[in-house]
Amino acid sequence: MGDTLNERLIEIAERRGGNTAFMAKSKGSWESFSFDWAMTQVRETAFALRALGFEPGTRIAILSENRPE
Repeated sequence: MGDTLNERLIEIAERRGGNTAFMAKSKGSWESFSFDWAMTQVRETAFALRALGFEPGTRIAILSENRPE
């Protein structure tokens, strides 16, 4: 079992893959988002931050509403 939150998230996502990670209501109906989708978002965000010059281990804050995007 992973020692960090990041390691634990990756382990869970690898086990659960296409299963629903969370749901969000949009335009009156619920939409489900899989662990695979969530991990794709994590990878793309990490890639974008690296492209902006942030190195691994750099502490940053992301201010956002509570939503899938």
